[in-house]
Amino acid sequence: MLCILLRTLRAMRKRRHSQLATQPFMCLGVDDRPPARSFDDRRRAQVFLRDRVYDPAAAVGYVALAYGVGVMDVSVASTYGRIALFLLGSWVGLENGGVVAGLAVGIIVMSAASTAGDLMQVFRTGYLTLTSPHAVLINQVVGTALGCLVNPIIFWMLYGGYHDWGEVVVPPYAKMYREMAMIAIVSSFS
Repeated sequence: MLCILLRTLRAMRKRRHSQLATQPFMCLGVDDRPPARSFDDRRRAQVFLRDRVYDPAAAVGYVALAYGVGVMDVSVASTYGRIALFLLGSWVGLENGGVVAGLAVGIIVMSAASTAGDLMQVFRTGYLTLTSPHAVLINQVVGTALGCLVNPIIFWMLYGGYHDWGEVVVPPYAKMYREMAMIAIVSSFS
């Protein structure tokens, strides 16, 4: 992840200092440079770069939303969540509620990393379909906000259904993550 962050910062620095970054693809016609890409590729780049996300906003977004998830084809959101679970759970300790703290932080990190990965994939799709990055970002925010409204409703519907059956159903991942939090706590005292 650090390697990806360093390469990104280096590329942003080079882009800032290059002459081509000041006027990207202003003309799709013939100019003094030989065309290295097809017309479709140049048109995609022009549309995508027209509404550019500013560098400071991009840097904050990369750090806040775990940029490393977006550049990989495999979702490593659960791995980031487990790392956070182990680190915070062992740091807080058993007496201070390390199991609950580890589980809470692990789920928060996993959700943020998963959202960041989805956003990066949507940006890739937006590039291919000539969609403005601002429109992509706004639609992602609207979709996330709707998810914040719909998911609790679905939770309460399912929660009421399980209560009516009279039996306790424990999801398998809940057991697994609780045991990982317990291992983090126990290993910190060994």
